[in-house]
Amino acid sequence: MKILYGVENYYKNITFDVLTKCRDASNKDIISIPASDCQRVGLFGDHLPNTVKHISMVIENNESIQINQNFIQQCYQNKTVKILHLVLLSDDIYYNQMYDITRDLYKKFSPKVKTIYYKYSNTENFHNPYLKDDILYIHGIESRTPGILEKTIKALDYVKDKEYDYLVRSNISTIINFKLLEQKLIDTAPDYASSIILNLNWDDGIDGIVKSKHYGTNFASGTSMIFSKSMVHLILTYQKELDYTIMDDVSIAVLIKNKFPEITPVQLGYIVNVNQVLNLELDSIIFYRNRNEDRAVDIENMKFIITQLSRD
Repeated sequence: MKILYGVENYYKNITFDVLTKCRDASNKDIISIPASDCQRVGLFGDHLPNTVKHISMVIENNESIQINQNFIQQCYQNKTVKILHLVLLSDDIYYNQMYDITRDLYKKFSPKVKTIYYKYSNTENFHNPYLKDDILYIHGIESRTPGILEKTIKALDYVKDKEYDYLVRSNISTIINFKLLEQKLIDTAPDYASSIILNLNWDDGIDGIVKSKHYGTNFASGTSMIFSKSMVHLILTYQKELDYTIMDDVSIAVLIKNKFPEITPVQLGYIVNVNQVLNLELDSIIFYRNRNEDRAVDIENMKFIITQLSRD
């Protein structure tokens, strides 16, 4: 038997890599190959850049069986995923209250989900980011641009080699039901995703979007950007090519579009802009965005949502 990786006439023999890297830790007779080609590149190398490759198995009678994503997902019916959740935070009277009320909810999803809040700090003399309790402190001064993108990249670099299958970058006023999100990730195996995919067709001087420079870019909303572990490493590899004059979610999308055009953002479910909590269908909503003009209203809405979700 041979296990091959590539496209017709350009296959690479990866049998040894599969047997040494993809065997289940608890049952060596089970081989698990990632459904995502971006994840497979991290395991088997990229001998055909910018080409979506597949797996083929050559068995004794030389019949070739293509193992596509649907086949792999069937094998993953009982699979779980580990999620690393990074939450964008800054010092603010309302944001600090949101931190206090969300952290207990996210602890309920442990150990499948590990949540780390991250923010700038310039009150201490330190150089390298450090983790204290569940907050990652990064030396610097808060700003919209380039500050959010810079501290996000530093946070990604800090956690890049920790144990996780997917990294979710949310913000402090977005609540995520990870019980529902986990199944979505298993079902879709995305490299790049969000609660909502936006198509840039507007200018925004505050976020550095001017003169229609990036019109037509599909981007994962910064309320909940989701990356496979391989995508995190790819973003860090090309971080010098990020545009730090624009908002983080658009800048990352532009980089992915330019470097990996075959990867398109995947929308997972939908996001609810929370105005009236009484009409929410909590059993089906993954992402809750709380952004009213009055942040005190947001806090009360968040308390209600968290109380309901905590009952499970």
